[in-house]
Amino acid sequence: MHTPVMKLLFSNPVCYLIVAATVVAQTADQNGQWGSLFEVGLTPIHSIVLRNGNVLSFHRYGYILYDPLGHTCYDSATNNWASPPCVPMLAPIDLYCTGHAALTDGRILFHDGGSGGSQITTIYDPGVQAPGAWNVLSEITPLRFYPTCTALGDGRILLLAGEYNSTAAQFMPAVFNPNAPLGGQWSFLSGARYCSWFGNLSEPINCSQAPDPNLNFYTYWYPFMFQHTDGKVLYAGENFAFVPPLPPVKTRRLNLTATGSWENVISGNEIPGCSAVLYRPDKIVKGGGSSFVAPSDQVVKLDATGTTPYVWQPIASLNHARTDFLLVVLPDGSVLAISGDDYLVANPLVPPELLSNPDDPASTWRLLAPPGPPRTAHSSAVLLPDGRVYAAGGLENQTIGHTTAQIFSPPYLFAPGGGPAARPVIDTVASACMADVLYYGKPFTVTTAQAGTVTAVNLIRPGAATHSFDQEQRFVPLSFSSGGSSTLNVTAPPNGNHAPPGYYMLFIVAGGVPSVAHWVHVKTLTADCNNNGKDDQCDIGDGTSQDCETSGVPDECEGGAHIARVVLHTPQDGHTLWRTHHNTMRHLFSCNVTTPVAGDFQVRELWPNGQFGPDLSASFAYTVEYTDDDMVKARRLRIRELDPPVLVHGKWYRFQNVGWDNVETFCLDYQVQKADATGDAYVNGDDHTAIQSGITTIWPVYGCLGIPGRDDSRLDINGDCKINAVDAGAFGGYEGSIPVEKPKYHPSCVPE
Repeated sequence: MHTPVMKLLFSNPVCYLIVAATVVAQTADQNGQWGSLFEVGLTPIHSIVLRNGNVLSFHRYGYILYDPLGHTCYDSATNNWASPPCVPMLAPIDLYCTGHAALTDGRILFHDGGSGGSQITTIYDPGVQAPGAWNVLSEITPLRFYPTCTALGDGRILLLAGEYNSTAAQFMPAVFNPNAPLGGQWSFLSGARYCSWFGNLSEPINCSQAPDPNLNFYTYWYPFMFQHTDGKVLYAGENFAFVPPLPPVKTRRLNLTATGSWENVISGNEIPGCSAVLYRPDKIVKGGGSSFVAPSDQVVKLDATGTTPYVWQPIASLNHARTDFLLVVLPDGSVLAISGDDYLVANPLVPPELLSNPDDPASTWRLLAPPGPPRTAHSSAVLLPDGRVYAAGGLENQTIGHTTAQIFSPPYLFAPGGGPAARPVIDTVASACMADVLYYGKPFTVTTAQAGTVTAVNLIRPGAATHSFDQEQRFVPLSFSSGGSSTLNVTAPPNGNHAPPGYYMLFIVAGGVPSVAHWVHVKTLTADCNNNGKDDQCDIGDGTSQDCETSGVPDECEGGAHIARVVLHTPQDGHTLWRTHHNTMRHLFSCNVTTPVAGDFQVRELWPNGQFGPDLSASFAYTVEYTDDDMVKARRLRIRELDPPVLVHGKWYRFQNVGWDNVETFCLDYQVQKADATGDAYVNGDDHTAIQSGITTIWPVYGCLGIPGRDDSRLDINGDCKINAVDAGAFGGYEGSIPVEKPKYHPSCVPE
């Protein structure tokens, strides 16, 4: 039913959308829903989603940290999180119109900014808690005002374009290597120069630096740059590239090898656009009208999955011609056009639009719920980990900056009728032994109770948006299969060109509804020396491989088995034995050991003349114990005296391995003090007190068969695995004992 009206009415969960002077009732499951406006204290020209799920928004020196799940902002004055309004904090440099991208460890790289540019590289580390830390590097590069930073497949960052002065180095791409020594982290691709504009239309276009006249082209503000899966970088135009008398841009690819080079890859006419997004690997949607020219409803897509030349293909047009807006790819693979203006009316209120599938010719843009204030130039919008979209900033009448933000909930978050949709839940993500880590090309598992209904598993790189372009967001669908009623077997992206290394939001989709994102770290499996698809640390940690040298490299990759080294003796050399009636020792080794056999050990009394008594080793049991719950680390040797006891109170004994394969030779000298409950080599009142304090402890009889903690108690004097009055009575037989001096002709335990 259509009812003519002249104004917009809001109601939750039902709102009314004006179309041709009529109003159509729509519920939230049809056109989404906006949250309330909240004050952020600055105009968020830039917004970046951090690896911890918070949003970093900033303008010039001011920045805020916003937690979308708690709807709170960090307050540095109180060192706490509080409900909006947000209180801006002070950044170390002017970040106005800077370029930004995430490094592999989740830190954010900024380059340049400030009015006219600052030539400074800055890194922000979210850290484990707010407010994080800023680090202004000493690296100084040529001025780049309005540049684009692009994360590359090998973890480096490409820097391109921006407003310049006449320095020649500014007419070529720059690459930041975070692993290079400080002072040498920036390098330049001198073979890939391009034309420049100095920021004034009356000034000439400078193409003198470009080596190949056939490839001379102009780039200026925030070019649309995307890592291509073949290792090159695709240049898909830019928002400001069609201002007369500037020459039109043309889609190209940048080859990063050697000194760099450009190649033409487009066939047919170049199509301008205000915003662009990588909605699938090597597939781009671009649309709208360039800033300062005219709004447009035209939308095109580029399929660069095949061989060149590529062609920009028109797809469904927007319902509203617009400019100064952003394209955002959503967890279900749909594309959202949000914010912007049409330059035709004062204070335009342009509603968002949704394209469900750019690859479906029948898919059209659908109008969604109108926002609060208009958000035009100098606005930002990013996808949040919970599937909502954060929209902030913007100018009104191209002059007044909005200092508010608003959260948009897309239709997929609502059930028919407008209530909240039932969402799938990711419980765990694991690759080999590493939780929340994905290795390129390797399998990993997702546990979810909704495994049987999941239709998609998608990775999305967290956004970093400004000036109608998100320099970071990319959508990567993953192949998967069922691993059971609650498990999905998924394969990580094949390499960094498909998904540059770093932190990503992992979504599952069931019934058209996405989960809340699970954060994962996508990286290269660099340590897999035995080529079994697992990190070497996983192999060592789960017992698949040994690391007797504690080098971090499995022994099989270092020439085979190594000698097991002793890590810990209990008790230590020269001390009183743990047991009293049945003496027990434990020895921990650096890697797995086998059970000793007859002749591998000697147990001999130290005689005063420097000689040894007869070998008593046959009166002891030797057991190799596991040190973990997985029963894979057999690294602890337990030596326990059998019945009848052979060790005599007040004597010294040497324990020495003499033929144990693949174990280092060691020896230990112990004294026997049967009632030394405190282990200080004395038998006195302190021991009596210790025994009395444990006299109420009565353990079940386990036969002292090696139950941890049951056969190593000095308080159990008679060795029956109980601590009771019998032990207190036994103590009296050793009253007044003093330390037993080690025979002088055996000054130290040196393996023979």
